[in-house]
Amino acid sequence: MLRTIVSIVLRTAFCAIVAYYAFRFIDVFAIAVAAPLAGALLARPIIDLVAETNYAGKAAALEAVQGKWYMHRDRHFDIAEDTEKQRWLLTSDVRKVIDRLPRDEVLEKQFGERVGRVETFEGFRIRADAMMEYLHKSHDMASLKFKRWLDQDVMGGSKNPRAR
Repeated sequence: MLRTIVSIVLRTAFCAIVAYYAFRFIDVFAIAVAAPLAGALLARPIIDLVAETNYAGKAAALEAVQGKWYMHRDRHFDIAEDTEKQRWLLTSDVRKVIDRLPRDEVLEKQFGERVGRVETFEGFRIRADAMMEYLHKSHDMASLKFKRWLDQDVMGGSKNPRAR
């Protein structure tokens, strides 16, 4: 964006210099020379500045959820990443797919530190590797599909998860 602003300033200065010298030599008719030149030189940078501002606004608005929302079979999953780059799934989201997932207290006893509240993220969460370990024993189709998605899209480090 700074590059576009510098371009606009330099082009405006050039147009002002041309307009000044045109006014000195051809008097009132200088506007007929300077106006089209200013329009031709400034149109594209101004359009670029508006587009960059629009993009920056969208990026700022979506920054809080960037890289955090995943989809599996048309269901959204809130997945948090901690400072150690471990990914944590919200257990309430997992229960929408794996209906026989044990209560949070049971998961906490079974997986210890890999289950619980994570840093500043909301809700009770389970780490992706603990979820894979839990799903390792499962044989029903929904669990196997979820396990495959978890392994490929979440644990595989995919930044642009695909809907499955």
